[in-house]
Amino acid sequence: MDGYFIEKNLPPVLSKEAQENLLLRINEGDVEAREMFIMSNIRLVINRVIYYFGTLSIEKQELVAEGIVGLIKAVNTFDSSKGILFSSYATRCIDNAIYTYWKIV
Repeated sequence: MDGYFIEKNLPPVLSKEAQENLLLRINEGDVEAREMFIMSNIRLVINRVIYYFGTLSIEKQELVAEGIVGLIKAVNTFDSSKGILFSSYATRCIDNAIYTYWKIV
């Protein structure tokens, strides 16, 4: 996926402890923590597009944009008390957003 402008400007991958800390801050209403968490997980969206949706004839940047919508939904609705990893939950939300977009196009 050469040429993704966003990939080079992303913050580094967060440690498990840093992710948990940001999730706690997000639950307390910290908007800055929410933005940091979203930005740090955009690589997950790019990965899904490259490896699972790469064969679609749709422009990849459009798929990334739709995947980010799914990522934002995941951040807004994730409940860490259910004992699942954020990445597992977010992957489903990202995939659903992309599938929905793909069916419309």
